[in-house]
Amino acid sequence: MTSARGTTPPSGLDEHEISLQPGDVFAVSPMGCFERRDRQFDAGLHELGCIVDEHRSESAQSIADALMRDASPSTGWDDDVALLVGRRHDQTSG
Repeated sequence: MTSARGTTPPSGLDEHEISLQPGDVFAVSPMGCFERRDRQFDAGLHELGCIVDEHRSESAQSIADALMRDASPSTGWDDDVALLVGRRHDQTSG
């Protein structure tokens, strides 16, 4: 793992590689964005997966919008939220 100049790489983190097929969608966010004190982490992760599946045919921006809207706490976000959503496109489709 490389680190930005002047920073120390975090310790205890594992690197993983995944293969994405054309059309696959991924979402990346810090754990704290979607975990809640009133539910288990796995329940929050399941909710995110359901939201992504429901909007799978839409653009990455629309999926991100749906995640931010549909997964927000009932009291609204009380801190900054980081979310990255992407889709692998077929290289031949332009």
